[in-house]
Amino acid sequence: MRILVIMCLLSLGCSKKEAAKKDPPQPVAKGKKRSMAHAKRVTVVPPGDHEGTAKDLTKQFSENKLVALRKAFAPSLAKRYPLVKLTDAHKRVLSVTGPFRGVQSVKRIRRGSFQVYVVKALFEHMLWDFIYTFDTRGRITDFFNRPGIIPWKKPPYAPATPATTIAVSLGKAPWTLEGILTIPAGKGPFPAIILVHDRGPKDMDSSTFSNKPFKDLAMGLAARGVAVLRYNKRTHAHRARALKERGLTLMEETVDDAVGAFTFLHTVPAIAPKKIFLLGHGLGGYAMSLISQKTKGAAGFILMAPLGVHPAKSLANELTYLSTLPGEERERILGRLKHETRRADLVTSGDLTATTPQVDLPQGRGFTEYWIFLRKYDHLAALKAVVKPILMLWCDKDYQVTLTTDYPPWEKAMAKKKNVKSMTYTNCNHLFMPQVGVPSRESYFSPSHVIPGVVADLARFVGGK
Repeated sequence: MRILVIMCLLSLGCSKKEAAKKDPPQPVAKGKKRSMAHAKRVTVVPPGDHEGTAKDLTKQFSENKLVALRKAFAPSLAKRYPLVKLTDAHKRVLSVTGPFRGVQSVKRIRRGSFQVYVVKALFEHMLWDFIYTFDTRGRITDFFNRPGIIPWKKPPYAPATPATTIAVSLGKAPWTLEGILTIPAGKGPFPAIILVHDRGPKDMDSSTFSNKPFKDLAMGLAARGVAVLRYNKRTHAHRARALKERGLTLMEETVDDAVGAFTFLHTVPAIAPKKIFLLGHGLGGYAMSLISQKTKGAAGFILMAPLGVHPAKSLANELTYLSTLPGEERERILGRLKHETRRADLVTSGDLTATTPQVDLPQGRGFTEYWIFLRKYDHLAALKAVVKPILMLWCDKDYQVTLTTDYPPWEKAMAKKKNVKSMTYTNCNHLFMPQVGVPSRESYFSPSHVIPGVVADLARFVGGK
């Protein structure tokens, strides 16, 4: 998902490291007194154990007692978050979580001279985390919140007879990847689907907050007689190495490992070698032209919400949509949109060179090699020549890959191909999970499952039950 870069719109404050840098303990000069105005603004809690205070502050936020909450903020934090900003955050959190029910747990973490408290609060619909940083004088120097991670539960369409799950290792050092092969109960050999990730450092379940769409698919397809191979994406399993790899392109990020997984499945007796399909989600679908060129023996290809435009343009389109939503994050998103639009224009033009500064690349990071490769890549070309079955799936409430910007290029390219089938589902988001209300990043916070119709259609396409 963009990348999803995973950012919580409701975040308040900076990271713990930034907190330590921005608000270190300030000694009072000998003989110097603090002003009465300062004394009235800040409620200093005693140094030591702040668990009770963290619980009380969480309750204050949840019950809209924000004036009392701000009194515990250090001056710099109170300045960054005026009452109007806290009020907006309160409304947005409660609109997702429902009413506050109580504190489930508190965890204390020491970071140098600072103490960080993570309060896991229980609301009607979900868990939500509140994080407070206290300095040595008991002042709160940082505060933010995020969706709590709720343990994944099996979808209702999971197999009644447990499937066999086999841990596998794919690839070669130094890029070996852990994965899981899910094999249905019963007698094989079985048709199989390889799941190829979207943007970002995704794990084998393609986890997005508490949601695990790839794990849902593995369980649902196993119930319908289809094996599934999923694995950790290279940028997840080897994030530090990947960030330093100048030569990393879409080939290394996505294509090579999908091809390796395809080769691996041919060694598994339980898998029907002529019934191996590859499924790409988002960026994985965008890369399917390259994957198809290297998996000539594949039975077919599935593209779920495939990017129809250049990834940098896709990010700018996503931010354009998010900038239309109300809330205190709008100004920040508009600022990002301005930068990402300029960067997208650059990396898709002839002005991009090997010496283009990193700050001018999408999101201000990465290396030029990645974007130079994409500038030459035609994501539609190779698939036009494919004669094997191709299934394309879309969701009408997907704001990341949309029917207005991403679907038309694919429709035009595949219009006359009889081997291509396209299906659109209603009231679902980019994860192919139910979407209620206006689509936004908050849509991914609540636990859900891939809609049953998608699982059934995939099974039928590959020859399952």
